Amino acid sequence: MTKLIIASLLFLILTVGNSFGEECKDTNEWCRYHTRYGACNYNEFTKTVCKKSCGLCDNPTSNDVLIEDLSDESECKDTNEWCHYHIRYGACHFNEFTKTACKKSCGLCNNPTSNDVLVNLSNESRDVNLSDETDCKDTNDWCHYLTRYGACNFNDYTKEVCKKSCNLCKS
Repeated sequence: MTKLIIASLLFLILTVGNSFGEECKDTNEWCRYHTRYGACNYNEFTKTVCKKSCGLCDNPTSNDVLIEDLSDESECKDTNEWCHYHIRYGACHFNEFTKTACKKSCGLCNNPTSNDVLVNLSNESRDVNLSDETDCKDTNDWCHYLTRYGACNFNDYTKEVCKKSCNLCKS
């Protein structure tokens, strides 16, 4: 109970302190990590103590959180070493950070700016090219997780590296 009261008071102090025209800055040493994992999108504490990293300096009352685009638009690649964990839990469907940092794993290479890409891809009927038996294997250690969460239905990268688990073999 005491920890909850202290945490609430700290939050109140930080909130009130920042609302009286203080310099817009990060007041928590872990902001780099909070923002890297998309906490600006959902965590009020992070928005309060990491205003600069969350991109909230120009308009501190805005509910819109800006996340730096971590990838070059001309290249389709994953820019975060933890993408395999993000997609394991289906974050491509709901987490803007994951959609930006894990474009290849999320299957967003053809239309990187669309928020509806995953829904549209999962509802489209697609022609499936079946692989020869000799070429039909999984080349990614995470295929069992990817297929469990339905990635074979919408993610071309998963279809490429998890041919066996996605049932893309001829025989």
